[in-house]
Amino acid sequence: MHLRISKPFAFLLVLFLSLLRLGSSLWAESPSTSTSKRPIRFGIQTAHQVQSLEDLVKLWQDAEAWGYDSMWLNDHFLQFGKEDGPAYDAWTLLAALAEKTSRVRLGVLVTNNTFRNPAILAKMATTVDILSRGRLDLGIGGGWFQREHEAYGIPFYSNKERIERLEEALQVIRMLWTQDQANFSGHYYQLVKAPFTPKPLQKPYPPIRDGQVVSDIPGALRRPGQGGPGRADADALLHEHVGRRGQAHDHCRHEQ
Repeated sequence: MHLRISKPFAFLLVLFLSLLRLGSSLWAESPSTSTSKRPIRFGIQTAHQVQSLEDLVKLWQDAEAWGYDSMWLNDHFLQFGKEDGPAYDAWTLLAALAEKTSRVRLGVLVTNNTFRNPAILAKMATTVDILSRGRLDLGIGGGWFQREHEAYGIPFYSNKERIERLEEALQVIRMLWTQDQANFSGHYYQLVKAPFTPKPLQKPYPPIRDGQVVSDIPGALRRPGQGGPGRADADALLHEHVGRRGQAHDHCRHEQ
């Protein structure tokens, strides 16, 4: 079997693998993680702005069989450069993919906080955590794509306000996940004796990956020769991983 990887996909995959190489630095919060050194794990992010959902489901199932550790969607409502193309809702699709897979961890990298009230997002994430039998990672960020907000009438706040909203949203989500009735009086979000049942399957709650921290990781996005993980490093890790899984490296080739 020959897996042909296009240049744009190869670039995104290498970038994602480079970020994963940082290991624990990418974890904004994981309350159930021990202090011991974590092994390197490999995941891929797939676009869901596609013509065929059946093909996407098959890709996820194949990637799980190939041995990947995690699978991710993005959170965008339109295609970049082709706005009239198909685009699906990430969280609705993630719930379906949770039912179509059995082992890989899964999530949205990252959820745009400006798209959904955090209390509603907490409900959605809990539903996926239960459907997946405890395999969800919650990825969440402040949002950045202004054109998308303008297209659908979603307010696009200043950088400062988006960060402040994200900080409050994380408080709201954690409170709902850990308290029987949550009360919160923030500048942007409020809870008044808010019940929350059922709770997530993972205790005390699913790992949270906060997209805000990526820009604070030294060297996370450096190019080769600047002291950070470059393409050669990511390729070496990929080759090692493929070899461990019993896949011949020459079955994976890049289109030039």
